[in-house]
Formats: sequence, C-alpha cells, structure tokens
Amino acid sequence: MSYSTSLPGLDEATRSALQTLIVNSIPDLNTALARDALTPMTWTSGQVVIGDPLRLSASRISIVGGNENDGMDMSIRQVMAPVIYESVITTNIYVYIWPDEFPQAGYEAQETMRELALSRVCDHLRVRLLNDASNASITLASREYAISPAYDELQMCKVTRVLKTWAMKDFGKQTEVRCAHLIHEGTIA
Repeated sequence: MSYSTSLPGLDEATRSALQTLIVNSIPDLNTALARDALTPMTWTSGQVVIGDPLRLSASRISIVGGNENDGMDMSIRQVMAPVIYESVITTNIYVYIWPDEFPQAGYEAQETMRELALSRVCDHLRVRLLNDASNASITLASREYAISPAYDELQMCKVTRVLKTWAMKDFGKQTEVRCAHLIHEGTIA
C-alpha cells in the first residue's frame, strides 16, 4: 500500500467517482422524472456536488464522507500477514428537494410532487445506479492498493440504507427541506 502525492487518496477518489456516476446518469434520471406530469423537474450536473453546503437555493444531491450515526468514514482491518489491509469506505448521499421546486402547483400538490420526486430520485440512485451489478465494482483514480498501471477498485459497492426526513438548511437553519439520505459502502483490499 502506498500513497502518491500526485494522485487522489481513497477518500477523495471515492467521492469523485460517485459524483461522476451520478452526473453521468442524469439523463436517465430526468427521463424517469418526465414520464408523467407528477414530477416536473429537471436535474443538471451542477446540482450534484461534493460537500454539503448549508446554503441551498435549488434541489441538490450532496456527496460527503462519513457515517450518519458515528461519523465513521472508513474502517480498516488487517486481513493477512505481513501487512494486507481491507478498507470499507462509507459515503453519504443527500438528496434535497427545494421547497419552491414546483411553484406552479398549489400547496398540497407541491407536497405530493416533492414526495414523488424524492422517491423517484432515490429509486434511480439505489436501483438503477448504485445497486446495479455494473456498479458493484468502481475503478477509482487512486493508487493506494493498486500497483501502476492499475488503479484502486472499490468493490462490493452498494447502498445499504435509505432514510427520508426533513433537513434544516440556510443560515440560521431557516429553511426546512425535504431530504433523503442514502448510505453507500464499498470495500477495497
């Protein structure tokens, strides 16, 4: 295992790879949202960010490290002697549906649209993208475990939990936003 100062480490490479996967799937997500008039919204690549800024002015997908329960970002254990490690990397993916996403509809219709949009985004991320067999192994831009010319492979990737709640955003936590929290895990050895 080595660490290169000219390449990202596992942590950074994992977040970037997940962002790229999600951004590349936006056309399919938008197709799912446009299948009827119940979720009239369109996502752009600029709405998929690494980090979770407090300020929110539109719907957003935020990708951040750490586990929601205890902040565990990575667990590492030795699996062989002399020194072979296995790391499990946890990433949080937050989906926020902006309260004014559907201004043309009445209050109750807006709430229905937000709830259905959140469901469709979560279903897309969970089933079509992150728990799809084609993404069970993700090539990263890091080379901590791999030897050149290969790159690290995050394996056994999956969304392990989906939670839905409300998040307080904006300065002073003045804006209540419908939110989903997907927990993604992958293993590297």
